[in-house]
Amino acid sequence: SKATVSVLNWYHVFGRRRKMAEKEQMTFWMGSRKFTYSGYPEKREQDFFEMLIKVGKNPDAGSAEVMETYGQNFKEHGKSETEVFGMYEAEKERQARKKRAKEDKKKDRKHDDEDKDKDKDKDKDRAKTKDKERRRRREEQEDTAATAKKPPPKIDFSDEKQKKIQAFIDSVINEEDPPTPAPPSPPAEAAAPPPPAADPTPAPVEQPAPAPEPTPAPAAAKPLSSLVQIKLAMEGTDLTKMIAVKRDIEFDALMEEVKKKWAMELILSYEDEDGDKIEIDDTDSVVMFFNSPLHETGKKLKILCSKERPRLTCDDLLTETAPAAPAPAAPAPAAPAPATEEAKGDAPAKGDATADTTADDPPASTEAAEKKEDSKEAEKPKELATFSGHSGAIYCCRFSTDGTKFISGSRDLSVKIWNTRDPSAPLHTLTGHKGYVLSCDWAPSDNHICTSDSESEIKIWQVRTATPKRITVLKGHSNKVYSVRYSPNGQYICSGSVDKSVKVWNSETGSKMITLKGHENAVFCTAWSKDGRQIASAADDVRIKLWDWREGKCVHNFGGHKTTVWSVAYSPDDKYLVSASMDSEIKLWDVNMRKEIRTMTGHQLPVHNAMFVENGEYIVSCSRDYSTMIWKTETGELKGTLTGHRRTVYALDNYKNLLLSCSLDETLKLWQFPKHLQSS
Repeated sequence: SKATVSVLNWYHVFGRRRKMAEKEQMTFWMGSRKFTYSGYPEKREQDFFEMLIKVGKNPDAGSAEVMETYGQNFKEHGKSETEVFGMYEAEKERQARKKRAKEDKKKDRKHDDEDKDKDKDKDKDRAKTKDKERRRRREEQEDTAATAKKPPPKIDFSDEKQKKIQAFIDSVINEEDPPTPAPPSPPAEAAAPPPPAADPTPAPVEQPAPAPEPTPAPAAAKPLSSLVQIKLAMEGTDLTKMIAVKRDIEFDALMEEVKKKWAMELILSYEDEDGDKIEIDDTDSVVMFFNSPLHETGKKLKILCSKERPRLTCDDLLTETAPAAPAPAAPAPAAPAPATEEAKGDAPAKGDATADTTADDPPASTEAAEKKEDSKEAEKPKELATFSGHSGAIYCCRFSTDGTKFISGSRDLSVKIWNTRDPSAPLHTLTGHKGYVLSCDWAPSDNHICTSDSESEIKIWQVRTATPKRITVLKGHSNKVYSVRYSPNGQYICSGSVDKSVKVWNSETGSKMITLKGHENAVFCTAWSKDGRQIASAADDVRIKLWDWREGKCVHNFGGHKTTVWSVAYSPDDKYLVSASMDSEIKLWDVNMRKEIRTMTGHQLPVHNAMFVENGEYIVSCSRDYSTMIWKTETGELKGTLTGHRRTVYALDNYKNLLLSCSLDETLKLWQFPKHLQSS
């Protein structure tokens, strides 16, 4: 109501005034120069170092000069020169990170502008192609109309021609075994008329030579019996045409037949038993069309033809387009994480300073301090290696079952297979995707992997060979496929798409088992329960759904996030779910009680991925604030922060004490958990 709004506005306005009233006039001296400003007393020390760097005469001042200026403004501080200079250096590093964040923001904007320019160029090329096609069709129509006006050819019914025809008929009637020579006779007559001087009677006498060949005639008819009648229906119109083709026809040959009928190149598709439209764009999809269960019902085969490929849009913000442009500026609040790690690293220096002031202390205390610092260092997650090789943002990564290899999928349209112990170069690079590779997964047997892309295709690859190769393509989605996951037994694959559906496929045959519909917007993530009975899905409609996929029904909806849910994952015992959202929050859910347990906050920007580590005791998450965080599942306490990526971190995976991350900065990083966080 209006009254409620006015009360809220009153609190908002006067709350801010009260907060501003707490500021005080403060003065800093930089040598003989005096600076006065309004600020908070509790932030006076931080403000001092920031001002010293920005307006000081020498930004690279030494420790003695910094200590002198610090003592001028903080009379009784009781801090050593090493401590003060460490605080000064930490502030310089924070300022540098803030500057880098601004530069990254500019690069992101430039990257988005380049994508927009490319899209505009594609639209122009598409418009030119349409104009050419229209002109060509107009010319063909004019040629057809001109041909129709020509008079039909005159038929020769001269006396001489009639005599020849009658002579041929008499020869056939007078033959002792007319059925045998009859079939070859008409082609002979049609091929070339007999010379006028020839006697018609000898003709059948000379033809007994081909008489043993009549058996090939039925054999030649066999290919006709293998021809299949297909109706070609032009979408958006009532126009149809018929073609007859063999079942084993190749894609290129089928396209030629269609082009002959319509006198233009068209996009081909068909509807399966669920009503999903599947594009026919290669020989594999032609085979799928002929083997569709819908055709076994006795219905006529029908191919849908369209002049343009339909495009569905979804503002998924994956590549941080215009709406997310301000985001990179926010990493500054998250910057204290590395500063904290650096402070830990500087702790021994502090210990040295303390030792200088208490030189008479026994050596045992120094050894104890060193051990304490060593234990703190051991608690920090360790970066083992950085893997480079992709030429675009890396959206997904997954360990093999034994952890010796992992795969990655990228904006550069490629999938790479890596040796976990060798960051120098990938073992294999798989190509064939027509769009950005958005998701990937290993089969439990490690023999196959599956990948999905922004062009709605899912590919299955054989990787236990010297040269990995694609073995099948799963088609049924009509828009970007953001998630593919093998079931725990490897028999099935579930997928989630921008077309708002979740589908389950047979991983061996490539056939679609079921389509789960219920989400109102794009589906960004899917996950199997460990027993393979349920599937969880997260979507742009701010919902997490639990599905009994064999029954084809949703058994529960979890709601609590404020905006798009990007990630969902089961705990190892199937008791909990963890989700990550654009609202920068991570939520823990109780599957059996059907309720939210807690919310974990710490990331400054949208969280792309969250998952349980293998023992279920910890949760790891990654975000657009460039960081990866480790949380205690039982308490929700933040146990550690991994920093190293220079851009958005998109996905994570865990194998025992190893963690894998991939990023917009085109790299993958391998981390080792500290001992107290490792899987038991």
